Amino acid sequence: LGDENKKPEVPALVRCKIWLGLVNEEQEWHKMQTEGELAVYAETYENQLSLPIVGWTSKGPLNRPKWSDSQGKVKSPKDKFDPPPGWRWDSEWYISPELSMLYDKDAGHKTFMEDVYEVQSRMPGTRWVEASRPWTDVKGDPLASRTEIQLPVGWSWEDEWEIDLSRAVDEEGFEYCVEATIGGYGPVEKTYHLCRRRRWVRNRRLVDSSKQKKHDMRSKAKAKAKKMGEMKEGWEYAPLFNLKFHLEERTMDLVRRRRWHRKMVAETLGAPCFFSLQVEDEDDKENIESNLTAPRMFLTFDKPYKYQLRCYIYQARDLLAGDESGLSGNSIFMMNILINNCMILVR
Repeated sequence: LGDENKKPEVPALVRCKIWLGLVNEEQEWHKMQTEGELAVYAETYENQLSLPIVGWTSKGPLNRPKWSDSQGKVKSPKDKFDPPPGWRWDSEWYISPELSMLYDKDAGHKTFMEDVYEVQSRMPGTRWVEASRPWTDVKGDPLASRTEIQLPVGWSWEDEWEIDLSRAVDEEGFEYCVEATIGGYGPVEKTYHLCRRRRWVRNRRLVDSSKQKKHDMRSKAKAKAKKMGEMKEGWEYAPLFNLKFHLEERTMDLVRRRRWHRKMVAETLGAPCFFSLQVEDEDDKENIESNLTAPRMFLTFDKPYKYQLRCYIYQARDLLAGDESGLSGNSIFMMNILINNCMILVR
């Protein structure tokens, strides 16, 4: 493994074949790609902040432009977008929510680990008791207790509920913090800690996908309709802009954003589709910032297609585990949007 201060290296060689077409051969790619439509969109995000009394507003310390790219680094007002030469608008600006938020967390999986957090609290100098929200998810939103969690139709349990001891926790599986809404959990208990939690996990496996599909169509229709109603305005919420966004507003959320799209179509084949935004500085009107912005591209289909992916890895025998837990062990994990799979180890 070499120097102790260095991370362990896995002795493996990966070989792959990739075909990359030249720019002047783009026309051939378009001729070949006949199954779906390549759609090109201008994209910008509207950002807002929640202030006491005022509520949601874009007039405050946003720490990013009111209109920006997804990272909040490039100013991208809607009125500053002009189609690049060889392109024209095909629609007006419209709100385009992130549709992946509509999917359940186990969508596309054949095996899934169910988890729930047992939460306890105390007053200074007293013993640990059940918290006001005794069972939650990792974000602190209330859930049913582990004994009340129902197995979805078409799934079967593989084991019993167990305490997850593979994380930074004490011997009982607990992690501690001063206040649950603040977070910052650690494995060592201190006298000033007023909240603690531990994670319970249980694995389930999909045994009958046909039953699950029928059940999904009936029982989840209302839930999907509710989510679609919430997504009409398109807002995504988060405690801070650098944290993960979610669909439903929570108590600790201080920022929100929503995505806007406007479709373009090419009038000249092969014309570059990059935007050149000329944006005035809000503090100095004479200072004009110029930014190149790439559009968002989607390949849309009017019916489903099936594809086969083949991967070959050579000279990969006797791989060493990257850590004691084996999470970086000798396995290959393929991820493709919602469909994930792990290789079978042949001994």
